[in-house]
Amino acid sequence: MIFWFIYFFSSYVISYTFSLLAPRKVRTEVILIILIFFLTPSLIEISSNKLAPALFVFLFDLFLENNFSTRSLRPLLISIPIGSLLVILASLLKRKYV
Repeated sequence: MIFWFIYFFSSYVISYTFSLLAPRKVRTEVILIILIFFLTPSLIEISSNKLAPALFVFLFDLFLENNFSTRSLRPLLISIPIGSLLVILASLLKRKYV
């Protein structure tokens, strides 16, 4: 459990650092999109219940096991559009009411 706390904190620090390269108006959106990439979980193996970040499971399968499988990217295919939609809706509401 402590691993996920450390991983979440370091993911936030990395996404905040990358957001400093973006214009000030879109920094929050950049942080959220990068966090979606880093924090979306996926099953390590089909038979186990252990979760790991989907991006790293895919890279591990690709480079270390020489297995090109998009099974680990399926959660990202769901969370990226939903997260992007929420970011767009939040920015539209922010511009309209603030």
